[in-house]
Amino acid sequence: MLELSFKKTLGTFHLDLALQVNNELMVLFGPSGSGKTLTLQCIAGLLKPVSGFMRLNGKTYFDSEASISLPLTERGIGYVFQDYALFPHMTVYGNISYGISKEPRQTIKEKVSDLLSILRLEGLEDRYPSELSGGQRQRVAIARALIVSPALFLLDEPFAALDHPVRSKLRVDLKRIRDKFSTPTIMVTHDLEEAFILGDRIAVMNEGKIEQVGTREEVFYRPRSKKVAKFLGIKNIFKGKVASIGEGSASIDSAGFSVIAPSLQPLPIGEEVAFCIRPEEVMILREDRPVREGLSENIIPGHIIEIVEQGPTYLVLFHAVNGPTLHINVPSYAFKKLGLYEGKEVRVSLKRESIWIIPK
Repeated sequence: MLELSFKKTLGTFHLDLALQVNNELMVLFGPSGSGKTLTLQCIAGLLKPVSGFMRLNGKTYFDSEASISLPLTERGIGYVFQDYALFPHMTVYGNISYGISKEPRQTIKEKVSDLLSILRLEGLEDRYPSELSGGQRQRVAIARALIVSPALFLLDEPFAALDHPVRSKLRVDLKRIRDKFSTPTIMVTHDLEEAFILGDRIAVMNEGKIEQVGTREEVFYRPRSKKVAKFLGIKNIFKGKVASIGEGSASIDSAGFSVIAPSLQPLPIGEEVAFCIRPEEVMILREDRPVREGLSENIIPGHIIEIVEQGPTYLVLFHAVNGPTLHINVPSYAFKKLGLYEGKEVRVSLKRESIWIIPK
């Protein structure tokens, strides 16, 4: 287990971080300037915190009270930078084998060959970085970091400079690497889809602090605050008052509509609350079919005010009668079946189990 608790000041920016990372892929997610890369640099030993400690499986990387601060070369960390940082004068083979150059030649050859196979780099070992595509260079950087059998693997926005198809393939590569090497991994990204696909757990960072840590489901569907909800792409955030309570649920009156939502704890009637629902969890109902079970509650009438095509999905802006505007993500196949157009009057259902009352 990696245990982190440290502070770092850089100019006017203050990082105050406490985090535990198990044998998992932990994603540091948040807006630019929230301290994600700074966190990796401190863990790696490229920067020294002001105070605190860092320990991995009993090995102390840093302890301000004990005056311990190991250099990068003694921490056993594999670090993959956003800009690859390959040696331009070395071949693929030379770059990958650099960290184990003192081992026996046959051992080096076997280890490099294994990683070339895992990362789909066979036949490229004699090429130089300038002769590779962006995706190939990033795979070489990953292989170079892994060949030293690191105790901890750090990835700083590794796919940020790549186009979407290449990113998708590299995500699969990274999942395969995790299955084979089982190395605790911390990955920085500001890509929402990437965080959800790759993260075993996600730490949401903002202004040098961690706002929330949890599994993908906890963070994406049960945000701890309105700030976290906004970071995670939840546009549908509303205020309301508790009108009544039931067993494990609460009826909430909001501006122009009412909903029944799950409630993990009893709420007093009249209590002001905030609640949210992800845009992909709002269902547009077909008028030519009966409403199926699970969608018969929280039905809101209104009309479509705008439609934005987003590749495989459509963003539909729905204005409720006497109520707010909701953001709805509709898959392309469903959009065509629904026959949607701007101005069309429709009804939507806010699935009860998908509504989350944000804790105060």
